[in-house]
Amino acid sequence: MPLPYRPPTSQSTPSWWSDRNSLGPNISIHAAAKPLIRLMYREQVRSFVKKNRETPLSRTTMDIYLSYLGYKYISPETKTFILNELTGRAEGKNDACVVAQSLLQDFELVGELLDSNSRLRAYTCNLLGTLASWYEPEILETTVSLASDVDTKVRQSALYALAKIVESPAGAQAIRETKMWDHFPPDLAPIEPRIRELGYKILTTSAVHETRYFWELRFSQDRVERSRSGVYRLSRITFWSQGAEAVAQVRPNPWEFVLRFLDSSDNATRQYTCEFPWKPGGSSDNVDSPTRHGCLPAGRGAPG
Repeated sequence: MPLPYRPPTSQSTPSWWSDRNSLGPNISIHAAAKPLIRLMYREQVRSFVKKNRETPLSRTTMDIYLSYLGYKYISPETKTFILNELTGRAEGKNDACVVAQSLLQDFELVGELLDSNSRLRAYTCNLLGTLASWYEPEILETTVSLASDVDTKVRQSALYALAKIVESPAGAQAIRETKMWDHFPPDLAPIEPRIRELGYKILTTSAVHETRYFWELRFSQDRVERSRSGVYRLSRITFWSQGAEAVAQVRPNPWEFVLRFLDSSDNATRQYTCEFPWKPGGSSDNVDSPTRHGCLPAGRGAPG
């Protein structure tokens, strides 16, 4: 049976207009609500921080902080507020342990924060630097890698953290196990004054610790391996003129002991020894010693 036929009807002018012009504002209600949502969460976070500030940091509380940091509707300003709170918490050993354990289990979130805007990255770096001062290896390695970051604020935060860490013998020992010198600015002269100042501080402090460590090699049982790593680090420090000058000021001076490694049976140790400056401490007494052992001028001692 054929379907009933409905003859066409003419469209009225009001109907035509309403079909093409929706009533009310042409905006997304969801987009309009975002600022209100962010404001709501900001107040919620501030209230939560205030409520828990006087109590020891628990894993449950830390999980809530992480949920806020990972939520897309939390504004960058609110996230920096949380990171600043956690950085203050991390200055205490017990709270630092909770923060570090939580971040290590959700290190993908740390990567997301470091891929955010400059200010958020800098605050994240401050937190990592504070945690690194407790010598957590993975966090320490991440902080070290940020010392060569393209972002000036992040690089400065990382170097500031490392400068604080190397102040203590324990911190210097922890840094010794990283590849800090591979991420250190190759030339300190043309860069920002604050970064240059931090670089000088790291060099001079490290020179003292590494020289003292170097003297201890005389009494080491595993002397070959420790000598190789010790000579390498000291040669890296003296790559910069400030580092070479700092090493020259340390007493007892290590240069005479360094030159003994030119006769080492270990090829790598001899190579690293050859990379020392030609005139340690500005003295010409030892200038001929490297050449007599087949060393060629390596052009060490970067300007700046």
